[in-house]
Order: sequence, then C-alpha cells, then structure tokens
Amino acid sequence: MTRLAYTALFFVNALLAMALRAFGNGWLKHLWSFEDCNIQADPNCVGNQAVFRASFAICCFFALVTILSIFSERGHSNFCCLWCFQLPCYVTILVLSFFIPNGFFIGYAWLARITSIFFLVLQIIIIIDFMYNVRDYLIDKIDAAEADTETSISLLSGTNGTVISTPKDNSWIWKSVYLVIVFVALGGALTGIGLLYHYYDSCPVGMTFTTITLVMILISTGISITEWAGTGLMPPSIVAAYAVLLCYQALASNPDVTCNTLLTFDALSTSNTTISAILGAATITWTSWTTSASASAALKMDRTHEMDTTESSKVKPSETPSWQFHLIMVFGGLYMAMVLTQWGSLHGQHNDVNMWVQIVSQWVVLLLYLWTLIAPRLLLNREFVV
Repeated sequence: MTRLAYTALFFVNALLAMALRAFGNGWLKHLWSFEDCNIQADPNCVGNQAVFRASFAICCFFALVTILSIFSERGHSNFCCLWCFQLPCYVTILVLSFFIPNGFFIGYAWLARITSIFFLVLQIIIIIDFMYNVRDYLIDKIDAAEADTETSISLLSGTNGTVISTPKDNSWIWKSVYLVIVFVALGGALTGIGLLYHYYDSCPVGMTFTTITLVMILISTGISITEWAGTGLMPPSIVAAYAVLLCYQALASNPDVTCNTLLTFDALSTSNTTISAILGAATITWTSWTTSASASAALKMDRTHEMDTTESSKVKPSETPSWQFHLIMVFGGLYMAMVLTQWGSLHGQHNDVNMWVQIVSQWVVLLLYLWTLIAPRLLLNREFVV
C-alpha cells in the first residue's frame, strides 16, 4: 500500500470513529465491555469509548506497519509480502478492541494526552517551516524568471546595444501567485477576525482571545514588512490565517453557552452530524498526513558539498524511510482520540481543557514566529536559516 492508501485508511478510520460516536450509542451500549458506562450521568461515554477503540486500532496497525517497514527496509524482503494481510489485520484489531474493558482506555487516554502535546508542537514547527519554504520557493521562481529575461535580452541585443526583439517576462506569473496567496490568507484572516468579534463578543473570553489574536497579527505583520526583518508579507499572512483558525477552534470549544452562542446550534440533526463527521475526519486526516510527510522528510537530510568554491553547501532531502511516516501516523491516531473526545473528557462535551489547548497552541505559533523574526537580529554570533 502506498502512503496515499494508508492516508485513505486513516480517513476511513477517523470517519468510522465519528460515526460511532454520533450514531452508535444505541447498540454499542449493549456490549458487555460498555456496561460500566452510565448513560444517564455520562451520555457520551459510549461514544467516547468507541472513539478510543478506533484510535487504538489505527495506532496498533501503524505501529505494526512501522516495525515491518524497519525490517523490510533493512533488506528482509520476505516481510514485504505481509502487506497483503494488513487490511484484515486492521479489521481484526478493530473488532477485538471492542472486547477490551473500558478501564484499559483510561490509561490509554492519558497516553494520548501526553503524546498529542508532542504532536501539536511538531505540527507548529512544521507550519512555521512550511510558510518559509513556500516563500523561498516563489521568490526563487521569480528571480529565475527575471534572470532568464535578462539573459534573453542580452542575447537578443544588437551590436549597438538595441534589443532586436523583446522577450516575454514570465515572472509575473509567480508574482501573481505570491500576491494571491497573500490576499487570500491575510484577507481570510481579517474576515475571520470580524466574524469572531460578531459571534463571540458576548463575554470577556471571546473579546480577549480575539483581540490578542488581532494585536499579535498586526505586530508580526508590521515587523515582517520592515527592512529590519525583511521576510515579506507572505509568512505573516499564512501565520495570521492559521492563528485565526486556532482562535476559532478555541472559542468554539468554550463550554459556556453565554460565551459560545453557536452551541445552541449544536449537531442534533442527522445532516449536521454527518457533515461535521466528514469535515472532522478530513481535517484530522489532513493534519496527520501533512505532519507525517513533512516530519519524515525533515528527519533525514543529506548534506552534499559542491566542488565549486563559490557555491556553499546545500541540503538535499533524500528518500525517507517509510517507517518514519508510519510512526508519525501512530501519533496522529492518538491525536485523533483527543480531538474527537474533547481531550479525553469523561462526558465528551465541550470543556475548558480543549479551549485552552487550542488557544495556547496559537500563542506558541505566534511567539515562535516572532522569535524567527527577532532572533537573527539579536543573536548576531549565530547563524539562522529561514
């Protein structure tokens, strides 16, 4: 199975977990392993326990694939044929997990909480690195296009310096892409700020979180566009969009109905629940896949030294072993359990823990980005590459 196929399996598992949480309460409660769930006191106990079992199944599956990948990539080719049994193995683990007592998943929830913090930190670092890579890629394309145009002009120039024909400048294409990304990201962030003020201004928490987000966006953008920092407008735009998303997720997790008016529209209908399940599964899958792909690429880098003394050493990403991808997907499965159960709450409803995890993650993103702007100018004796 390719990495795309593994990602599809992760999505199906996340979708199954959300479906069981939303619709499986009626028949799962009859299983003996769910008998200690008090439906009257904890109406979401059965649903949360189903999510833990789906998370446990996908984590065990990817852990097993990680081990097999290590053996396979070390030359034990006889293990490669075991992929034919991977899907039946996943189904078997999933079915057997529903016969594990609920008490086991109390410890599993704590394991998921701890490892999910690592996953969030890794995700934050990758977001910061990603936006700089996008900026550098587009700037390189613009510079290359302008250099090609200048070369063409010099080749087409006559003996007296006049240009015989004007070459086409293709740099505008990459400049347009750059501006579109900035416009969409920054425009979306500012629009999101307006919506947050509109829907979450009924209590101090909503006003405070939104205002802090706006102030930090303005500060980071202002520093970025100065000649002192020189990073341009794209990195702060991407950070702003991501920060607004995290602010929304934090405010949407606020358990206080007076502060979170959208709770009154909570998913009671089948259609709303289905749409929320699909979007939630897609978001978790995308987060896990991008984190896994980026992290595995960053874990193994080969330095190649060019013979030309005028060109500095370059870092080239080499082919990364698949076990790294599978290992990060294990953490993605644990993170999925936390997201779908509001960070392992007993009753599964919105709670302060989820809200504070999201908003603290946003503060870390913004502070880390500001540090990437300030550190190279403060620590002059150290070399920074952004």
